[in-house]
Amino acid sequence: MTQTNPTPERDLGKRLTLVTALVGLVIVAMLVAWQLRPRTVEEAVGPTPLGFGNPTSPKQVVAFLSPTCPHCARFELGAGRNFYARAEAGEFYYAVYPLMLEDDREAYTLAFFCAYKQNALPVFALLHYQNYYLGQNLGLAELAERAEMEPATFRRCLEAPATQRDMQASIRWMQTLDVPGTPTFFVRDSGSDLYRRVRGNRDEDFWNRWLRAD
Repeated sequence: MTQTNPTPERDLGKRLTLVTALVGLVIVAMLVAWQLRPRTVEEAVGPTPLGFGNPTSPKQVVAFLSPTCPHCARFELGAGRNFYARAEAGEFYYAVYPLMLEDDREAYTLAFFCAYKQNALPVFALLHYQNYYLGQNLGLAELAERAEMEPATFRRCLEAPATQRDMQASIRWMQTLDVPGTPTFFVRDSGSDLYRRVRGNRDEDFWNRWLRAD
């Protein structure tokens, strides 16, 4: 009986098959771990929130949004455009964390903090997302002017180290909460001590049902 010796090509093929199988198992394990990670947290309001309404309100929404996120734009131009006024009216507490996802858009993220400091974030956010989503290509200076922000104060704020620190604090808080992407919301219901995570854009009906719930 003739014995066939394994060729180098056959050995290499077996090794590649084994490596591929191991990589597949690792990917599956990572996906399972991601699915099983906690969906609730005890605290979602961290440092430097852009807050609206009463922070002791039983109902709370903490939003992680990016100025360059299409789904964030759809939220802000939909249900989110009324969140600021509804929070100030006492329906719930609303905290926003602007996040920089693209290096070349850092100034737009900083601008959210600056708009908040001039009490212009609701108008500025609406103008910005209209500009971004509809491709109007307006510059930050023009957006700030349309939001009735003081130009010199706005420019100084964009360049201020304190604004940069606020943005970095938001990024670190996102990492602490293991936020998977934007938009991500952490919602606290009345009578609960935990915030549950809500991923992706939700329509106005979803938020109205949440507000009506006890």
